[in-house]
This record gives sequence, structure tokens and C-alpha cells, in this order.
Amino acid sequence: MADWDALKLEEFKQNKKQLDRSIEKNALLYNQLEEANEEIERAHEQIENQQKIIEELKSKSRKPDEKLSQDRSSQNLDSDSDRLLSNRRFYEDKDRKIEELYITLKNKDRVIETLTSNQIFSQEKLEEMRQELENKNRDMEILQKRLKATEKSIDTLFLNNKTEGEFVSELQYLKADNKRLLSLLSKSHEYKILGDFIESSNGAHYINSNKPAADETQNWVPLKVTKAIEVYKKAPELSDDVLNTLMLEINKTYREREKNQISKLKHDYQSKIDDLKRQLLMRKPYDNVKTQRQNSRLKSELKKATNEISVISSKQIEVMPKLQDLEETLKIINSLKIENAKLQKENNELKKNKAGKSQFLEGIGWLGEKVMKQKSQMHQLIKNLVSNFEFDGEASGEKQEWLMDNIENIVEDFSQNVEYLVDSHFNAT
Repeated sequence: MADWDALKLEEFKQNKKQLDRSIEKNALLYNQLEEANEEIERAHEQIENQQKIIEELKSKSRKPDEKLSQDRSSQNLDSDSDRLLSNRRFYEDKDRKIEELYITLKNKDRVIETLTSNQIFSQEKLEEMRQELENKNRDMEILQKRLKATEKSIDTLFLNNKTEGEFVSELQYLKADNKRLLSLLSKSHEYKILGDFIESSNGAHYINSNKPAADETQNWVPLKVTKAIEVYKKAPELSDDVLNTLMLEINKTYREREKNQISKLKHDYQSKIDDLKRQLLMRKPYDNVKTQRQNSRLKSELKKATNEISVISSKQIEVMPKLQDLEETLKIINSLKIENAKLQKENNELKKNKAGKSQFLEGIGWLGEKVMKQKSQMHQLIKNLVSNFEFDGEASGEKQEWLMDNIENIVEDFSQNVEYLVDSHFNAT
């Protein structure tokens, strides 16, 4: 409809331009006609003046002829004949000018006739164009009235006095709001099930019910079902075939919804299984790494003990009686290592039998406190043994310093192992 109105408006503009050009052309023709009439009048005046002059010349020519006949004897014949020839030439020139004026007058008459015929044709064409323009204007007015009436009826019946653009814009806003609200509801714990239910149904509508529903999802009907019901409402009578088709469509919709729910549950559980598998795969390498570290630590301790024994055996004879005390110190260290292994075992049992994260953390705290207390006791015991250990000779200071360094290394390794044990249990939680 809008294209047709634009086409009619363009045609109206072209007709108007053509009418303006015809009016301008007609005005020019009128001006030319007036100029031709004025020129004809001037030509008639010139002809009348020439005729008057000719009459006067003829009257004057008669008088000289009479006078010439009376006074011929007294005047010279040569002078009279010259005057007569000059007058005759003058009259011939006048006759020639009169003939030229007659020819010009005839040409002007033909031009006037042509202009008059063109003017008549232009007036007829102009009248036809005016009539056609009036008819098109009436058609456009009728179509505009019909268009306004149609738009008004559409606004009244379907769009509630709103234009189509406003209705579509408002509908888009409502869809966006609905989508945002559903996403917010699905994030809440209370309405997460309802949000998943609507998503698996590919959209749903709430249907009011007189009876209260035990579950909120019972009043939400899939969108395809409501659309199918709206379509079948328009049928005047529902036959058995129509009802069967309706039931099949409803059944298909609910089967699709259940299929979507099952696929979503499969995806969720598969994600959990994959996560557990990944944790299991990560746990085995971690245990291997922990075992390798313990083996490395034991090897380093064995190497240090071997070095200590070799160094002590190569020292002077006076320090031999005190080797028994050093062996006792090493036994104490070994007993502390055994105690550390027991504590690690208790820690693993506590981890397996934990009732919750808080209890496990309390057990870890107790374990760490106990281990650190044992470490402090061991450190103090070693210091006491070193202080009671006597060295003789000039190299006693160096020997005592060497022994203290080795003991400090043992204590430092023990502390690092304790910290590693506690950190590994915290990371495992």
C-alpha cells in the first residue's frame, strides 16, 4: 500500500510539472499572439499611411500635368521630363514597398493562424490533463480514506490502538525479560528444578487451576501443547480424527520433553563420572611421587649415616668410648622416625574415617601439633647429648662443630618431612 501511494504521488508530481510547463508555454503563445496582433495593427497603419501618401502624390502629379500643359510654352521640356521621371521612380518604390508590406502581412496572418491552432490544441490538452488530475486526486482521496479506516480497524481489533512497531518492540522486551527471569530462577536453589523443567520443555505457559497443585511444575504446560490447543480451538467441531491428531501431538511433545530431561541427566552424571575418573587418575601419580620422595629421603639419610660412621671410625682413639652415646642418639632418631610413620598412619586413618571437613581439619591440627612437639623434644635431646659428649685433643672443636652440623641437617630434614606431610593432607582435602 505504501509503494502504491508513493507511485501515485510521483505520478501526481509529474502531471503537475507537465501542467506548469503547459501553462508557461500557453503564456508564451499568448504573448506571441499579442505581439503579432500589434505588428499587424502597425502594418495596417503603415499601409493606410502609404495609401494616403500615394493619393497625395497622385493629386500632386495631376496638378503639375495641368500646369505643365498650360505653361509648356514658357518652361523647359527637359526639366519637366526629369521631374516626371523622378516622380515615377518614387511611385514605383512606394508600390514595391506596399507589395512587401502585403507579403509581410500575409506571413503574419499565417503565423497567427498557426499560433491560434497551437493555442487551441494546448488548451484542449491542458483541459484533458486537468480532468485526469482531478480524477486521480479523487482516487487518491478515496484510497487514503480506506487506508486510514483499515489502520484504525487493525489498531482497534488486534493492536489495542498501538502501531505494529510498538507492539513488536514491546513483545521483544517481554521475551527478553522472561528469558532473564527464567535464568535467575534457575540459579536459585528453590526454583532450579522449575527452570530446568521449562528449559527441557522448550518453553512453557502457566495454566490456572482451581485445585492447588502439590508441585509447581504441574501447572506449567509445554509451549507446543498450548499452541496446538489454540489451533484446534478454531475448528467448529472436533471429529475423532482431529482429536486423535491432537492427542498424538500432545504425546509427541511430552515425549520430547522427557527425552530432553533424560539427555540432560545423562550429561550431568557423565560429567560427574569424568570428574571422578580424572581425580582417580591424578591420585595414583601423586601416591607414586610421594613414595619416590620417601625413598629418596631414606636413601639420603642412609648415605648421611654411612658417612657419619666412616668419619667417626677414622677419628682418634679417645673418641671411641663415646660412640656408644652416638649410637644411642641414632637409635632415638630412628625411634622418632618410627613414631613419625605411626603418626602418618594415624593421619591416613583419620582421613579415611572423617565425618566431615571440620573434623578432618581438627585431626590434621592435632597431628601437626603432636609432630611438632616430638620434633622439639628430639631437637632438645640431641642438644643435650651433644653438650654431654666430650671431645679430647686439639681437633675437639672441629669435631663438635661437624657433629652439630650433621645433627642440624637431620633435624631440618625431619622438619621438612613433617611440613610436607601436613601440606599433602591439606591439599588432598
